[in-house]
Amino acid sequence: MTDPSPFRTKDEELAALTREISEVRALLREIAGRLGRVELHVKRAFGPKAPPPLRTSAPRSPRPPAQPPSISPAEALGLFEDLIKLWRSRERSVAEQRLGELALPDLKLLAHELGLPTGSKASKRGLTSAIMGRVNESIMLSRNTNVTQPRSDSAQNEEP
Repeated sequence: MTDPSPFRTKDEELAALTREISEVRALLREIAGRLGRVELHVKRAFGPKAPPPLRTSAPRSPRPPAQPPSISPAEALGLFEDLIKLWRSRERSVAEQRLGELALPDLKLLAHELGLPTGSKASKRGLTSAIMGRVNESIMLSRNTNVTQPRSDSAQNEEP
C-alpha cells in the first residue's frame, strides 16, 4: 500500500470523492432535521404565522349599474321572429344590421329569452353572433326534408 507516487490513482480519487459526498449529504440531512425542529418549536411557542399585511392599492371604481332593457320579453321574441323572416328572405345583412342597432341590455334579454348563456362580461359581438346562430338553427330545424322513404310507401312497393 505504500506507493512511492505522491498522487492518488483514479480509483483512490473516486473513493475519496465518494466518501466526501456521503459526508456532505449526512451533514445536510442533519442540518435539515435541526432546521425542521427549530421551525416546529417556533410555531408551537409563538403560534401560527401572522397573516400578511393587506395591500393598500387604489380603490376600484364601482361598476356602473346595469341598464334595464328597453324591450319586453314578448317584444324580444317578436324581434326574433322578424329576424327569422329577414334571414329566410335572404336579407341577412338587414337582420345583422338590426341586431347591431340594439343596445347591450336588449341583446342580453333576447339571448336570455332564446336560452343562450349570457355571462357577466358578454360582448355585443358575441351576443350578436350567438343570436344569429340561433336564427340559423331555427330555420334549419323548421325545414321538413325527408331523407328516408316513409314506411307506408315502402310497404306498398314490396307487395306485388
